[in-house]
Amino acid sequence: MICPNCGNEIADGVKFCPNCGNPMVTDAPQAEPQPAYQPVQGYEQPAQGYEQPVQGYVQPPQGYVQPPQGYAQPVYNEPPKKKSKALIIVLIIVAVLIALIAGAYFALKKIAQKTIDELDTYSNDLQDLDLGEFEDLDDIDLDSLNSEIESLENIDLSEFDDFADANDDVYSESYSYDYADVSYGDNTVTISPNGNLDGSTVLYGGKDLEGLCDYIDNEVLEDGRYINREFLYDLIAVDVVDDSLYSKFDDIELNLIMDCALANNFHNIDVSVTDVVIDAAKPTDCNYDVVAEGREDTWIINFKDKTVYFNNGGTEYSSDMFDDTYLTYWMIAIEDYYGISPD
Repeated sequence: MICPNCGNEIADGVKFCPNCGNPMVTDAPQAEPQPAYQPVQGYEQPAQGYEQPVQGYVQPPQGYVQPPQGYAQPVYNEPPKKKSKALIIVLIIVAVLIALIAGAYFALKKIAQKTIDELDTYSNDLQDLDLGEFEDLDDIDLDSLNSEIESLENIDLSEFDDFADANDDVYSESYSYDYADVSYGDNTVTISPNGNLDGSTVLYGGKDLEGLCDYIDNEVLEDGRYINREFLYDLIAVDVVDDSLYSKFDDIELNLIMDCALANNFHNIDVSVTDVVIDAAKPTDCNYDVVAEGREDTWIINFKDKTVYFNNGGTEYSSDMFDDTYLTYWMIAIEDYYGISPD
């Protein structure tokens, strides 16, 4: 190597130049690099097998307890949705029955008023009686009267039994209303369409029933299917009875829903309603006397149980026409035609 002071060549490993005595400097060993950080006092090396948490991991708060193995995170269901308007249809059956009862009440009220008026008349007649004609009662021949009574006791009344059986409802009352005639017997109410309700009839909002049928044919039913209009008019007549019985749209809407369901289900049958009879013994059964395809029959319809029987109650008819889904469709269609906003 060469002395940096005098330039004399010197053997390797000599610490001082033999020519000038200058100390020879060799390369100092490199110090070990210091780590970029110092371990925190008390730091413990992670156990073997420790895995570095994934990026973005958040340390649980102090006191957090790890769920046991097999723990299933609870599932929170969405809040229940608002009930469909279809559920309201459950009340339709009860409302139809109430409408029928309302018709009976309306007529019975008239009967009661008529009876009161007659009683007032009889009372006035009694007050006007001249009792002077009875002053000679003491002169009556009681022996002759007793003889007449004995002859009456010997009369054979059996010949009148047949007459009595044939006139069980001899005390029935009949009344005529806007769309139907109503007769009240001892235990029954009979409602008969009188022909006054037809396509030109306006029940609400200035819109007639013919327009309702046109809307159903064109907007509700599939192509080529048409609602049975004449049957529908008969059904509405025996349900509505009189225009004065209804004060708001909700009252007639319930009847229209059920009547449209029936008239659509029997769209291709020639059927007309003669009357509907409601017996006090079974008030939920509506006995529709009909002429179907030229044959007289009685259809027993129970709107509460949603059942229909033909052949005077002997044959059960199966259909889904009273399902809540279909009744909801009719409700929407009727409200749309009459311009009623849904709730």
